[in-house]
Amino acid sequence: MGIRTGRRIGVYGSAVLVMALAVSATLPVCGLEAAGSQGFLDRSWIPAGERPRLDLSGSLATLDGERVPLRGLKGKALLINAWATWCGPCRLEMPYLADLHRRLSKEGLAIAAVSWEDPGAVRTFLEETGADYPFLLLSDPDRILQGRFQVIGLPTTLIVDARGRLALHHVGMYVWNSPEVVSRIRHLLAE
Repeated sequence: MGIRTGRRIGVYGSAVLVMALAVSATLPVCGLEAAGSQGFLDRSWIPAGERPRLDLSGSLATLDGERVPLRGLKGKALLINAWATWCGPCRLEMPYLADLHRRLSKEGLAIAAVSWEDPGAVRTFLEETGADYPFLLLSDPDRILQGRFQVIGLPTTLIVDARGRLALHHVGMYVWNSPEVVSRIRHLLAE
């Protein structure tokens, strides 16, 4: 009987482990994969002639529920950052994005931070932290980023050129206002 119970626990334990792994595979990862690793990011930029065109159909929503067409976000370059209030690395990189926006928005860079969370949770986060980000904070109720743009971990940043082509797809926190990134984006804005 003891052996039989051991097998039953083993089978149930295995089933629980398999279910836990399956569930965790569907959740976004929150990571620091390449924070500060400039060489890694340099290799991630896609040369102009090789950039895939993105499907920018559909819309996101403001925190007040107003629909914003993805196509309407285009500028000379667009940085889309997928983030969450519960993601520590996401929260750490938001001030870098704010500084990047202050430095390059007048040159044509548009930035949108997009969350799948309930807009109320984002508003609460902003109120509790006193954060006042100068870029768009949007919601993705239809999970366009996750499905169409392969956003599988948080934070994920996409940089899109003026022609709607993907110039960079980066998973993990990064110092977005570093001199190297500012230089790369200025080059992209000049294309």
